[in-house]
Amino acid sequence: ADRWCAMSDARPQPSDPNDELRIKEALKARERGWLVTPTRGKSPYRKGWASEPPPDEATVRRWASAGNYAIRTGEIVVIDDDTNDGSAEQVLSLLPTVTVITGAGRKHHYFRRPATARIKSSTSKLAPSVDVRAEGGAAVGVGSRHPETGNIYAWAPGRSPDEIFAEHLRFGRAL
Repeated sequence: ADRWCAMSDARPQPSDPNDELRIKEALKARERGWLVTPTRGKSPYRKGWASEPPPDEATVRRWASAGNYAIRTGEIVVIDDDTNDGSAEQVLSLLPTVTVITGAGRKHHYFRRPATARIKSSTSKLAPSVDVRAEGGAAVGVGSRHPETGNIYAWAPGRSPDEIFAEHLRFGRAL
């Protein structure tokens, strides 16, 4: 009985060593002004998630503690390069930007939407296997676990997530 009392007073331990990273990154995303939503696997599941008001810190912490989360796109635009060879950077002449290595080993290139632009999400419109996560879309957040591979989404070395510039979002073709 004494052992039970001592254990019940202890703080809950993360069930997955990655939980702390995921929670920390979700909270940092919120601090940057990015909108966060919980996901099942890679997909947001809350009804009306794309138009919900910004969640408070406690809500973001609760969602990230429970599992994967995504960054709601629109102000942030993500070029989702699912090509086998990572060729979207060259094909689209992307300037260097903040990049996430996905749990599948692919890349998410982050950009800030230019103030005067309206960019819609699209699938393989820019190039085969290259999607645009923009208005009404979402990109799985850093620290989340890929539902098929079990690998963790991580920032690529180089630029800080605080270094996303609108002027880097330029393409030779329409979004």
